[in-house]
Amino acid sequence: MGFKFRLFNTAVMSLLLSLLMTLWVTWINLGFVDDFFWRWMKAWLLAFPAAFICVLVLAQPVMTFSKKVFGIKE
Repeated sequence: MGFKFRLFNTAVMSLLLSLLMTLWVTWINLGFVDDFFWRWMKAWLLAFPAAFICVLVLAQPVMTFSKKVFGIKE
């Protein structure tokens, strides 16, 4: 896997996960209040960098672990 592919994949995965998770948690905590969108966007702006770093660091070890669990050899 090339470096550009890995960065792109990490960006897309962390973007989608952080958007969905912050949407869910913001809705659970606040409900659909008047300024829901702006509160959700604030939560997402705080979560996205952390999610990006987590995916960048953890994706390969998780893939390796999953392959071991399922006995996949390459």
